[in-house]
Amino acid sequence: MEIQARKVPEEIRPEIIKHYERLEPTLPRISEQHRNSFVFIFEKYNEYIEPYNKQNINCGACRVKVIGVTRSIVKLWKSGRNLKEE
Repeated sequence: MEIQARKVPEEIRPEIIKHYERLEPTLPRISEQHRNSFVFIFEKYNEYIEPYNKQNINCGACRVKVIGVTRSIVKLWKSGRNLKEE
């Protein structure tokens, strides 16, 4: 998971954390109120984590994967470990 965490530029990590923390209390459901955060997380996942294996936001298994990986990455970033961008 550290490899994926390093792929995301440091300057956008706080924004991903903010969107994830906004979304987390509603999981596993995504309310309309939090739809923008969900879409943002998906876009950044596809842009930085798996740009050559993009996940489909309409696929249930893909949504579970993206949220699970994002949860793990956010925990790593918040742990304060030195995860400089590669």
